[in-house]
Amino acid sequence: MSCDLCGKNLVIYSVMVEGSRLNVCENCARFGKVLERIRMPQIGEKKKVVFEKKPEISESIIPDYNLKIKTAREKRKMTQEELAKAIAEKESVIHKIESKTLEPELSLIRKLEHFFKIKLIAKDDLDIVDRKKEIKKDVLTIGDLLSK
Repeated sequence: MSCDLCGKNLVIYSVMVEGSRLNVCENCARFGKVLERIRMPQIGEKKKVVFEKKPEISESIIPDYNLKIKTAREKRKMTQEELAKAIAEKESVIHKIESKTLEPELSLIRKLEHFFKIKLIAKDDLDIVDRKKEIKKDVLTIGDLLSK
């Protein structure tokens, strides 16, 4: 760690300088009120890296979305033009969705889900190591990742 004031690589204190908390060296600590002494790691001390698995949720449109939308529209006895006006979209977009020549964005699918009260989005859970929970080491190397 380097000193927030002078840039030296030896930070020992956490001090309050003009309302800001800074990590500084012993020389710069005199410019503020010392809050605490920072424990520096001993030479050769092994630091622990812990990884956390976080499930990733992927959203995708169901394969037969066009049939569900068309069926729901026909149950309400609506034309494509009436549906388009009801959800503030173009009639040509509704036609292309129902004929499956256009795969709509998730925002439009959510609009249709809400309007018809049907399920059109499938959620998939994927387990991926995506985040380090805690790293107390200055530099994480590829060897550190492979050893876990």
